[in-house]
Amino acid sequence: MIDLTPEQRQALQGPGLNCVRDPDTNQTYVLVREEVYQRLIGLLDDRPVLATGELVDRVMAADDALDPTLESYQFVTRRGHLSDALKQKLNGCLKAALDLP
Repeated sequence: MIDLTPEQRQALQGPGLNCVRDPDTNQTYVLVREEVYQRLIGLLDDRPVLATGELVDRVMAADDALDPTLESYQFVTRRGHLSDALKQKLNGCLKAALDLP
């Protein structure tokens, strides 16, 4: 850990971002309080997102298993077009209805 100089401590009291620059590499760093850093790390951690996604997948699978109409609306693609499977079913129904080979 590096101790702040009085000048640095005073700069941290001011408004805005607290940036420091390494004069040898010209690399810039942002100084934040430890509690702010811990909150940021928590926001950037993707484990809650993955856990939520897995939970949603399980809930949807359970819901789909109990949905008697699921098959009927799986035949429409995301663009609103009929899927090939539905086109084949419709062709078969039309041929049968019109008594075509």
